[in-house]
Amino acid sequence: MDDLPREQFTKDKLVVHWRQYAFKMKETHPTLFQILSKREPVQEDSETYILQVENDVLLTHVETHLLDFVDYLKKQLQNYFIQVKIEVHSIGDDKKFLSGRDKFQTLVRKYPNLNTLKSLFNLDIEY
Repeated sequence: MDDLPREQFTKDKLVVHWRQYAFKMKETHPTLFQILSKREPVQEDSETYILQVENDVLLTHVETHLLDFVDYLKKQLQNYFIQVKIEVHSIGDDKKFLSGRDKFQTLVRKYPNLNTLKSLFNLDIEY
């Protein structure tokens, strides 16, 4: 194990190869392409990075391809001690709306002009 290459690399260099692999997967595995392209990896330490996914379904999908992906990174970066962990981490306000009214009120808080448009055009928003 000590005879395997362990070259130092920067996060930027890893991200370049991360994206290259993602683009290689675009045609054959579009879901994997989306997952790898959506977020940059989070650095845990010098050789461990975390891939954050939104849910358990995506986690399972990535796990099936993880070995090939990590092997690719190891070869490209000449560092056979790289590790990639996968964590479920939701983005922003991924809250479930109970009704159309709740959803509209949330959008109004985010985009106050929606209320103006609703009034201006006398729109009846179906709740």
